[in-house]
Amino acid sequence: MDTFTLSTQQCKTTIYDFYKTLEKLTNNSGGKVPYRYPAFLRMCPEYPHVLMLKRTGVFHQPGGVDAMKPGQCAIKCPCCPRPGVNLPPDWASASPENAYVPLHPVPRARCVLPPEALTGFERAQRSFARLVKEMSTCSGLVALDYANTKFSKGYSSTGVGMGVCARHEFVQPNSVGNLQKGERYANMDYIFASLLRHVDPSLMKIVFYDIVCQWWKNLKAQISHLPPLVRLRVVLAIFRFVIPKLHIHMHTMACQLEFSLNLVPGSAQTDGEGIERPWANIGGVASSTHEMGPGSREEVLNNHWGFWNWQKLLTLADRLRTRLDRVRIKYVAQLEAFTVFSMEQEVHVAEWLEMVEAYEADGKKKNPYKVLLKLEQQESQRLATVPTIHRMSASSFLAAGLEVEEQQRRVRVQVELKKAQTTAQQIDVIALRGDLSRSIQRLRTLQATYTPATLLALANRDPLADEQPETKPMFLPSALSTADCQMEPVKDLAAKERELRAAQCVMALVTLRNQLHIKSRLLTYKRLQSRNQDANTRAQSIVVRNETQIRLHSEKYQMAWEAIR
Repeated sequence: MDTFTLSTQQCKTTIYDFYKTLEKLTNNSGGKVPYRYPAFLRMCPEYPHVLMLKRTGVFHQPGGVDAMKPGQCAIKCPCCPRPGVNLPPDWASASPENAYVPLHPVPRARCVLPPEALTGFERAQRSFARLVKEMSTCSGLVALDYANTKFSKGYSSTGVGMGVCARHEFVQPNSVGNLQKGERYANMDYIFASLLRHVDPSLMKIVFYDIVCQWWKNLKAQISHLPPLVRLRVVLAIFRFVIPKLHIHMHTMACQLEFSLNLVPGSAQTDGEGIERPWANIGGVASSTHEMGPGSREEVLNNHWGFWNWQKLLTLADRLRTRLDRVRIKYVAQLEAFTVFSMEQEVHVAEWLEMVEAYEADGKKKNPYKVLLKLEQQESQRLATVPTIHRMSASSFLAAGLEVEEQQRRVRVQVELKKAQTTAQQIDVIALRGDLSRSIQRLRTLQATYTPATLLALANRDPLADEQPETKPMFLPSALSTADCQMEPVKDLAAKERELRAAQCVMALVTLRNQLHIKSRLLTYKRLQSRNQDANTRAQSIVVRNETQIRLHSEKYQMAWEAIR
């Protein structure tokens, strides 16, 4: 049993495969051996469970197994803060600069709840799932698509949800629950509340979730209506909700600014993607668990996640020391770069520092990283005494113009890279150009109000014979003549556009660096791993798709720089 337990934990060997291996070891010449598979099938989930109880020492406690509390057998992360265990007595009165040292990130993950919890969970989730369809005000979120899918009939569960500590990736006690129909909010609310029972309520918490921008909105109200076992009163002031660094790029810009981990004090360089690593480890068990009954399935998953936590515990000291050594080297280079940058921007440092510290102290304060929001607020103050000339503000007009310009770039790159060689690609380009033409027409209507000189410039130019929507000039304020830019309201618009263009330059450089880094890794992988035509073709296709992004960000920076220089 010890051999099988270790084999299935490390190699994800199924019970059937291991039993057939034992048969072959007993007699591999075709002879008949005693059939012990049903007995072995019953023993396999029972043995790890008894072993877990033994290692926890519950038999030496008053009351034994019957007196155990939910989650008591879980291997807990030794680094995550626990008052009375690894925090000093005066931790609650720590100075502001040390307030985030005891940080407990709790991202979304998957774990198994105790049987008594699962019963109440299923009733609560099913009654809620019949009434609510998960809605999204952000970009397309796959998690919500799966939550709204109809392909769940006949399944007791379509997956599991789990919680881990983000920095050390320990699966938390009672933090896994079944998902009857995708990642519905009701399921994740229950799992999150079950997890919080094992976290000190006075600790500051950072919560990572792929779709936290939608999920957190009604979290406080929903948790207060959960079954008594996990019902909590949540104080949102001690929570910061963020999106993991890889998933955040798929969200809208508004979400990226509000839920960015880079803007949260104390988060250091945590990526928030720790939940994905246990998934990669547990994937090999799926072929077995999807055919099991609920009891066996829970025992198997508990066994594997207990093994995951144990391996994390054994290697934690070495991993932390390696990270510390690496950070010490990088700290010197980063500090030097930051010092040089601060000296170059010495005039603005005091003002910027005040804005950032105010925002970090209270997340409800004005976000200093939102350039468009700042312009909107300035305009609102001005319009308090001056009547507006259009229902769309001037800042929104400029943002719409930059959005159309971005749409033009995307169409140009698509046309150039695809070359429209097939019928399907031609239809795709035609559709893109149709959408772009409609966007340009809407922009022209706004320009007639805010920049009438644009219409005159359009009337005086000679369009090319084969001019396409992606090559038409937009004539934003920066493209108008000097005389036109001195007239109202173009003068104010030109100044606002310069601020937006400066922000464009910064963002374009950051994303361009990321894409160039990705290109380097892709080319290295292609050179080392691609060894036949199929592999080379697939690798080259990925490189070409990445090249599209490089071209987009490069052109965005060049256009923004031309507009403000």
